Amino acid sequence: MSFVNKLLQRQRAGGGVAALAHRGGPAPLLDEAARTQLAACVAQQPDATLDELRALLVAAGGPAGGRPHHGLAGLAAVGLAA
Repeated sequence: MSFVNKLLQRQRAGGGVAALAHRGGPAPLLDEAARTQLAACVAQQPDATLDELRALLVAAGGPAGGRPHHGLAGLAAVGLAA
């Protein structure tokens, strides 16, 4: 019921009930160049674990980072994860 109340309040304030624009989210951890390097690392060693891919990426001059919490998101960003 809270959602409906918020919509009605927004409509009364003149804002309408259309969906609000996306407000962002966390910044991507890999820029375009790093995603290209990641794709090359996966092509080089397609059966690598996420830790091995991170090591390959760093060895190729990519960004060094901690153990990824969302490692598959990086692979999905370059079209390599389902």
